[in-house]
Amino acid sequence: MVLKANRQLGLIKRSFTYLDEKTLVLLYISLVRPLLEYVNVTWPVSFKKDIDKLERVQRRATSLLPHIRQLHYQDRLKILNLPSLVYRRVRGDMIRVYKFLHDLYTVDRGILEMANTSVTRGHNLKLSRLTCRSRIRHDYFSQRIVEYWNVLPSDVVNASSVNSFKGRLDKH
Repeated sequence: MVLKANRQLGLIKRSFTYLDEKTLVLLYISLVRPLLEYVNVTWPVSFKKDIDKLERVQRRATSLLPHIRQLHYQDRLKILNLPSLVYRRVRGDMIRVYKFLHDLYTVDRGILEMANTSVTRGHNLKLSRLTCRSRIRHDYFSQRIVEYWNVLPSDVVNASSVNSFKGRLDKH
C-alpha cells in the first residue's frame, strides 16, 4: 500500500503545476490517506520501520508545497492542519473501543477483557491486558489498546455519544 500511496502522490505532483494548501490537503485526504489508513485496519503496524514507511508518505506529501518545504515535518502538519498517522491510528482504535464498550457494534465484545478493580482512580470501564507468550499476540487489537484506553479520563470514556467522545478525545 505504501507503493500505491506514493504513486498517487506522484500523480498529484505531476498533474498540478500549482498547489495551494487547501487543494493539497483535499487531494491528500481523498486520494492518498485512505490507502494508508486501510493498512492500519488490516495490517496492525507495530514495528518502527513500518510506521516510518507510512509516515514517510505523509512527510513527502507535506513537502510538495514549496513555501513550507524547508520547515520541520511537525510544523508542516500544524500549518496544513493534518494529524500524524500514528495519532489517527490510535484515535481510530479508541473510537472502536468506545463503540464496543457502549454496545454500538453488533458483534460480541468478548475480545475485550474488563478489569477487575475498584474505581478509586480513573474511570469505570478499565480494560485488562491478557497474558500472552508470543510477540504476534501483543499486536492484536485487544492488546494494543489497553494502555491508551485506561489512561483516558472519566469524562471522555463516559461520553454520551460517539461524536461527543471524538470531540473530548481530541481535546484530551
